[in-house]
Amino acid sequence: MLKEFTEAISGTETDVVVFSDFRHGIFNPGTIPELVASLPRRALRVADSQMASRWGNILDFQGFDLITPNEREARFALGDQDSTVRPMALELYAVPRAST
Repeated sequence: MLKEFTEAISGTETDVVVFSDFRHGIFNPGTIPELVASLPRRALRVADSQMASRWGNILDFQGFDLITPNEREARFALGDQDSTVRPMALELYAVPRAST
């Protein structure tokens, strides 16, 4: 299934790609790098992990142009239950990101 998905993505011309699956199994640390490698080079990369019933870490989406965690996802990613939202957002922004 992953091979079919990456082949379909690599053949698509687009300006923006949004990864969003409510953490039901498509995106994980094993699949994200392969999927990202198949994206058009100049496409804007957006990740929305939307933790629902499963835990996920928005920081798994390395090299993305935009991540959209909610407060719960930011707290989980940073292991921070005490800070207010703005300091957490600044810390998420400062996390080193691998470039792709």
